[in-house]
Amino acid sequence: MGAALPGAEIAWPATPWSIAVVTLASVAMLVLGTEVMKRRVVALGLLIVLIAASLNRPPSPGWPPERWHAVSCDVGQGDATLLRIADDSAVVIDTGPDVAAMRACLDGVGVRRVPLLVLTHYHSDHVDGRAAVWPRMDHDGQVWVSPVPSPAGTAAAVEHEATQHGVTVLTPALGASTRVGDASLQVIGPARIPRSLLMSGEGESATENDTSLVLHAHVGGLRLLLPGDLEPDGQRAVERMWGALPVDVLKVPHHGSGNQYADFLTTHRARVALVSCGIDNDHGHPAEKTVDLLQRHGLRLHRTDLEGSIAFTHEDQRISVTTQRRPT
Repeated sequence: MGAALPGAEIAWPATPWSIAVVTLASVAMLVLGTEVMKRRVVALGLLIVLIAASLNRPPSPGWPPERWHAVSCDVGQGDATLLRIADDSAVVIDTGPDVAAMRACLDGVGVRRVPLLVLTHYHSDHVDGRAAVWPRMDHDGQVWVSPVPSPAGTAAAVEHEATQHGVTVLTPALGASTRVGDASLQVIGPARIPRSLLMSGEGESATENDTSLVLHAHVGGLRLLLPGDLEPDGQRAVERMWGALPVDVLKVPHHGSGNQYADFLTTHRARVALVSCGIDNDHGHPAEKTVDLLQRHGLRLHRTDLEGSIAFTHEDQRISVTTQRRPT
């Protein structure tokens, strides 16, 4: 278990000089350790320092990469994506289910300002971490939300909190586009809204999934398709309306569930597939058949449950992927 922790290992060259350095350091620690143990006050002081240090999360070597364009946050069983628009600023798409996890991701990559927050739909695994974002929102910032306010209680809470922070809430029109710093976004879904929701305003979870805002985003040359929890019917509707889009990174809908429209995952010819899900989650995400489909079509699969937060960088026509921890 310890080997999976950040900083559990570092690269060290196997040269005569490096081996000598390790040997001398080990001998010095043995000698000094013996002396320290003879002095109770010093030993107690070092023990206190060790305990205090262990209570703080150690930094992850190489995280975050110096120049990242997009990050999928490790927020457990949920979604949260960042698009970098300046050194300390990002567009945030969804906030995951946990405030502490969302705050840790934002702090970890140095995001202090958020001019635009997109909540693809109102399910808790996409919006319950939003309290980590409100203090970072620009006073003239915006929150984009799904065209269907369901579940109604969550939608009302988002509206109330945004008003308290002086932030405008709006539903972007289908096809609407905007540019925020280095990022540009176009709304390409939902391309259809289930009739049951139009009639009642409330629906089953899967029906609400099909009201997810779907974004085609560009940042630093990196092209992403971010479909929220879109179900197969919604995926087909987007596919019929927009056809094949230029995509480098595809966020697999609904955390990689087994309920997918295969053409939606493969038509865009993405090079990288991203699954945001929690470790040993109760839903079995990502589904084995979805993983098999992605791999058969040559997509490189990255998963937050195995790799922690994941950063994508586009340089010289190449996509570099940096993960917060090694796959287990």
